[in-house]
Amino acid sequence: MIRVPAATRGLRRGPSGRLEAEWVRQLDALGMVWNVHDLAFGEGLAVAKAWAEVHGHLLAPVSAVGEGGFPVGVWLKNQRAAARQAVQAALAHEQGEPVPPGGRGLAESRQDALDAIDPGWCPAWHTAWQRCYRLAKNHIDTGSELPREPGVLVGQSENLGAWVRAQRLGWDRLGPARPWLLAAGCWKACSGSKRSGKTSGRYAAHRTTSGCST
Repeated sequence: MIRVPAATRGLRRGPSGRLEAEWVRQLDALGMVWNVHDLAFGEGLAVAKAWAEVHGHLLAPVSAVGEGGFPVGVWLKNQRAAARQAVQAALAHEQGEPVPPGGRGLAESRQDALDAIDPGWCPAWHTAWQRCYRLAKNHIDTGSELPREPGVLVGQSENLGAWVRAQRLGWDRLGPARPWLLAAGCWKACSGSKRSGKTSGRYAAHRTTSGCST
């Protein structure tokens, strides 16, 4: 692998076309790296894809480590932050406002590459909730029943019993999209046993809609 020097990084696509096509072909054959940022993303994407193939989703916790000790959880967290930055930048552009600090965020082509692995990799809500939802759905799809009380670890050591209970107690705070997801999951553990305004003050003060680790 050859990393192109900073002074010559623009040669391949430069306006003057100073490198002939044959030279470019020969340098490509030698493993020339024309863009170190693209290289770094490609390496991270490869590890993320391998992780998803093992775990069935691309919602790795921040502590997750992939092949070769690569911090795939941190890498994915950074990609989500960049994707959300891209949304803010696009809105600012539509409204004729300056691009927010942080630039234009994750390129659309990179988002597409991650979408191809797992369309739900960057949810609008907390990643931990989406991860537990996916684990719960996968658990049900195998013909198993979800636990209804905390303390039962199911699927990648997540406390799905606590998560199911949290959905019942915090149903009214899930917003319009997540109850639809739960209903589409074809199970009644969360939606069928929800409580309607009769939760004690102690639970009302401390309950959560996540119930999973970060």
